[in-house]
Amino acid sequence: MIKPLRWHMPPLFTCMKFAFCPTEEVWEAEREKVKKADTLDIGEYPQTNGMCVSWRSKGGVLHVLITLDDELDSDPVELISVIAHECYHLACHTLRAASEEEPGEETVAYLVGDLVKTIWEDYCLTRGKAKFPGVAEK
Repeated sequence: MIKPLRWHMPPLFTCMKFAFCPTEEVWEAEREKVKKADTLDIGEYPQTNGMCVSWRSKGGVLHVLITLDDELDSDPVELISVIAHECYHLACHTLRAASEEEPGEETVAYLVGDLVKTIWEDYCLTRGKAKFPGVAEK
């Protein structure tokens, strides 16, 4: 059985949802749900180090999925670098969805920090359990 995605809303920005998609199998399950609910296709599972994919549901809510290549599992430094990179893109999506045209540096820094923490925790709860057991127990 495929576990459903853990959707989150960034703090103070309720205009969108985001999730970490741990595997291609989970991606395909979500893709089918989106096809049925919103009659659109989010495409094939990304074949890059990391990817931030977004779409709007029929109700107008912005959804963003972050994927990370399995190859990153063996290199924790590169893994956290790619998570931070993708979370910056996620922060940009979030700020645009909230019509924040010129956010302050501290706003962006705190938002990216919170997003990295959330994606890291979701990674540890799914793919990183064996490598980072202490984090997955929180």
